[in-house]
Amino acid sequence: MKLYILRWNPNISSYKTEKHEEIISHIKNKELPDDFNWSIREHENLVKDDMFILQQVGTDSDGIAMIGKFRDECYQDKSWRQDGSTIYYADMWIMDAFDCNKENPIPASRYENLFPQINWHGGHSGVVVEEDLDDKLVTQIEQDLISAGLWQPGELDKFMAWDFEKEIADKIILNAKELYLKEKTKESFFNFVGCLINTKVLIPMHVEKDEEGKDRCYPMFLTDDKGKPAYPIFSNESQIGDQYQEENCEIYEIPVTLAVEITNEDKESIGLVLDPFTVPFLIDKEMGKMLLEISNTKE
Repeated sequence: MKLYILRWNPNISSYKTEKHEEIISHIKNKELPDDFNWSIREHENLVKDDMFILQQVGTDSDGIAMIGKFRDECYQDKSWRQDGSTIYYADMWIMDAFDCNKENPIPASRYENLFPQINWHGGHSGVVVEEDLDDKLVTQIEQDLISAGLWQPGELDKFMAWDFEKEIADKIILNAKELYLKEKTKESFFNFVGCLINTKVLIPMHVEKDEEGKDRCYPMFLTDDKGKPAYPIFSNESQIGDQYQEENCEIYEIPVTLAVEITNEDKESIGLVLDPFTVPFLIDKEMGKMLLEISNTKE
């Protein structure tokens, strides 16, 4: 993981103080903006989950105004300066944001003494912190925010490890399923189908050793009221609950189309059951066939 320094001068930037205050309010309400980006100078080697800090510069209250990580690699687009040029941007997930114009626990005045190697009052936006300095800087920021009562120990590690894209995908498929079960319209059905094709699901597998000592996985199944087997799949871990806790059970993440192919190999199976312990939805053999046909057409 690399650490990037972004710089923001509210006196000249298209990103205004009012917008920053709005984002601070969202963060306090546990709402993470999913459409935030910034210009990156050293864009060539930036990768998903690299970390950033945003410095407020050029003011009487310079300091660290934002902390987070990048969603993906950089992309080229029209410059925020609106001068006809293009620059590189990166989309970001914001962990926390601070009002430097009020009492800020991480002001430039403190960090310019601790880390004089860094320009805390100006410079280019989107530059990489030297490798021997980045861990020290992040550790100091974390300690200061914990001491100020703004962060909990381990909160930064949890944020950096969190897969936000997967969380969003999970919510999309759950919402699409619930909408279809509520409305039962053609439009809501195909919206749900589209979400299914483009997502991965969790499937519990029974693991056994074969004669050569290698692990062999077999999908676990449930039965309907007629004793017919169906294979359970889940939108996310919360849908599994405390089921499948036995030692020889593993939960695998696979494309839903692969889950369809697995159940098709069992002639007795009636199909897949999505989220059987919460709001179950049967993906029968006919619907599974349709999912495979649409998926193959897209390829």
